[in-house]
Amino acid sequence: MDEEGNPAVHKREKCCKCCLTNRKRVILRVTVGLVVLVVLITILAIAFTSQDPSGPSFATGGDMLDFLVQSGDISDRDGLLATWFHRANGKEELNRALASDAMILEADVTLQGYGTPNQKPIPIMAHPPNVTSDNTLDEWLDAVLESRKGIKLDFKSLASVGLSLDLLLQKNSTRGINRPVWLNADILKDPLVPGFVPAVNGTLFLELVQEKFPEVTLSLGWVVLAIYNRAMVEEMYEVVKDLPQKITFPIQSLFVRKGWPHISWLLSQSPRFSLTLWQGAVHPSVDDLLFVRDNSHPARVYYDIYEPTLTQFKQAAEEQGRLRRFYPGGDLMDFLYGAHTQRPERGKSQSVPLVTVTDRSSLSAAVSDGAGGMLVVHVAADRTQPQIPVVDGPNGSEPLTLQGVLEELSRRPASPWGLYLRVGAPELLGASLSSLLRAYSSEQLYRPVWIGMGADSPYSAQDFVSVVEQVFPHCTVVLNEASAARRLSPSLSQRLAVHLSGREAQTALTEMGTFDLILENEEFKTQVYINEQEMSKWDGPDENIYMNEGPEDTCEAEAPLPVASEGPPPPSPHRGACLCGAAAAIALLAALLSAALILLGFTWVTLNTRTKDMRASISSLTDERGLLQNSNVLMEAFNRNLSGRNWTDSRQDCEEQGAHLVVITSPEEQKFVSSLTAQRVWIGLTDRDTEDEWRWVTGDNVTSPTYWMAGQPDNWNGEEDCGESGNHQWNDLWCSVKQRFICERLSQNVC
Repeated sequence: MDEEGNPAVHKREKCCKCCLTNRKRVILRVTVGLVVLVVLITILAIAFTSQDPSGPSFATGGDMLDFLVQSGDISDRDGLLATWFHRANGKEELNRALASDAMILEADVTLQGYGTPNQKPIPIMAHPPNVTSDNTLDEWLDAVLESRKGIKLDFKSLASVGLSLDLLLQKNSTRGINRPVWLNADILKDPLVPGFVPAVNGTLFLELVQEKFPEVTLSLGWVVLAIYNRAMVEEMYEVVKDLPQKITFPIQSLFVRKGWPHISWLLSQSPRFSLTLWQGAVHPSVDDLLFVRDNSHPARVYYDIYEPTLTQFKQAAEEQGRLRRFYPGGDLMDFLYGAHTQRPERGKSQSVPLVTVTDRSSLSAAVSDGAGGMLVVHVAADRTQPQIPVVDGPNGSEPLTLQGVLEELSRRPASPWGLYLRVGAPELLGASLSSLLRAYSSEQLYRPVWIGMGADSPYSAQDFVSVVEQVFPHCTVVLNEASAARRLSPSLSQRLAVHLSGREAQTALTEMGTFDLILENEEFKTQVYINEQEMSKWDGPDENIYMNEGPEDTCEAEAPLPVASEGPPPPSPHRGACLCGAAAAIALLAALLSAALILLGFTWVTLNTRTKDMRASISSLTDERGLLQNSNVLMEAFNRNLSGRNWTDSRQDCEEQGAHLVVITSPEEQKFVSSLTAQRVWIGLTDRDTEDEWRWVTGDNVTSPTYWMAGQPDNWNGEEDCGESGNHQWNDLWCSVKQRFICERLSQNVC
């Protein structure tokens, strides 16, 4: 029978019509399902990417200067540009603060009725001895979060800390604080402060912060009357050295210059550290503020100073061609090649001339040379007045006193020469140091000063250092033995150098401590040549190497770049919560996309067909998810390593996981990496092999597009050879900084 008359054929055609009807129904259902999924995904995307109406998202533990740059309040990362409003406690003061141009609001937190029978567990805004206020911390935060001003909360007692941290956590969870939060407490005391004057219990304060709301900047200071000494800064360093947060140390500006040897030592221990200069009723001198400005990085010091001193200071700081108030105990290479010198490029320490002064004519000739370097003065006793230090010169020549040398240098304040005194006789050391102190106190000694033991000095290294610290600690101390330098280095605030002959240098290069090295080469030129070969291979941590071939010659070689032992704060565990939230959002979106794919797959099985448009849509979704896989992050590295690691250890950790530090080669990858955290993290970028030739850890050159911050990379102080990412941009940084890092594993889905 033909097909037209075949009942089976008619039945099949009828069935097919029925199937076509069902197919349309299924397609309709799938379409509706996809529309619902798209709506859900859109809602979730808005929920997770929406920002506070007051501005873009910013981590509470983020850098204050980064925040102010992002907000458009300042153009550069310079602490002098940040402005403050003090004691914005009551509602009237707070309203004035919010209406002002101040960028950071400082306020005091205590408990309602603190220390009275009416004490209540309600944090209020009041400065002791006040224990009442018309403003609670809850109300204060709500008002401030409508603005884009930074927050600094000052705690004078421990009682209000825990409740305040709970409020901060609540506000951050419900509406987002979206700005840096500083928590201030004076946890230590100047030894001159009477025992009955309390300090906040530092141990309990820090425990509460780490437990309740660790994503902050800590402002940790001293109750101080008159001094900052070595014992004070050492005690503080022991407290803070293992903390993950950024830390700023509030310093009374009246005492900063006198305590600078110790304060600058503390600041140098980590790039996580900064200073906040504050004042009481007495205004600091503009000269003292300029001194700090001239001896620190602009991004490392905030100036919480009152008017009119602040305006006077800013005007003086911006004055073109002013004399730099260089700290005599500072780095010679910074003196010669710092940003203020406007020299085209940084020189090498071993090309720095060390010129021996023997009389007035040699001194005049040297300081007239604009190249700069160190004037080496061998101090001897005057023949007629043995207590007066003079320059050791030829017999029969007119004696040149040390005071005469200092006076000549004071007449040439812009001459780029430092002073290196080698003092042999014990009776001359005190007199020499006293002359230096008088010149420094009268502001006539703004150049590097090295104080060294003579070759045949009877002093022990310990006795020599003790005298220097007591009389004139504002210098670099030069010893004659590397072993003594290693032994004394941990207890010194001063820079430390070792002066060695060519025979001793070979051993010293393999046993360097955290000190500079001066190599004397009067006889052993072959050995020094060998040492220069060793230097080119040596990867030491912190040293400058200077060469001296004798009274009239100089020697050139290359010094390894210093690497600081500092770093921006590794994110606290609170950041992990932020990362987990972002990861949860991505996981949820991925799950919804997967559900859509499964539904489409089911339709494929049921209907055994797809349209080209649906294939293109699914392909697009698959490619996007593949990009995330190709840029996936080893989240265990964040959670496992809360204290952070330096760049080298971060790279090794990634490799141990079968991965490498993340490589960013596209806008999509940069966006994805930035979405994981607002904090700074190590990426696989370095110019360690060749300065200014940045490469990825994979060996590939860095190609466009790049995402450097404005003015970066700048290789500040000749020390920044590793790359980090933060706030959607790159920056070059000391490789020794300990912070979080991101690993990349291209072919494996870690999540």
